[in-house]
Amino acid sequence: MLIYRKRKDSRPKVFRGVVTLLLLTGLVYGIVAQSMAAKTSEQYLDEATLDFSQGHYRSAAKSYRKALKVNPTEPHAYLGLSMALKAEGKLGESLAILSNLVELYPNFAPAYYNLGEVKEAQGDMAGAKQAYKHYIELQGGKLPPSPEIRIKFRKMGLL
Repeated sequence: MLIYRKRKDSRPKVFRGVVTLLLLTGLVYGIVAQSMAAKTSEQYLDEATLDFSQGHYRSAAKSYRKALKVNPTEPHAYLGLSMALKAEGKLGESLAILSNLVELYPNFAPAYYNLGEVKEAQGDMAGAKQAYKHYIELQGGKLPPSPEIRIKFRKMGLL
């Protein structure tokens, strides 16, 4: 049977203390770096949604833009950004984003609804009606249970 004896560390105590300190510093740095790691698109979307719901539209727009930097193919980030810009009164920017969104995702129904809202806010009733009509088609004729939407669509002759 072999018996291993622990070899005595011949290095000075100061050296061992410095090595321990460096190891702990590295561990702490790793934990901090991990917590500061880049957020996911979903995390930015969650932040943006919360900001939007609290009426912080500028902050929401920033978070939506960050989500798009992380994942430029996320249609909900484009949609949210357009809604935040519309809420800030930046209808032109909102319209540009929605136009791009329906080009990229032609079957994404919520984009057409929001496109209709922006066009309606700009006074383009014919464009709004066309966007709403496309929305209804993509929904298969099914509308959300919101009475406001049904009333709006009835008044526009879409139902």
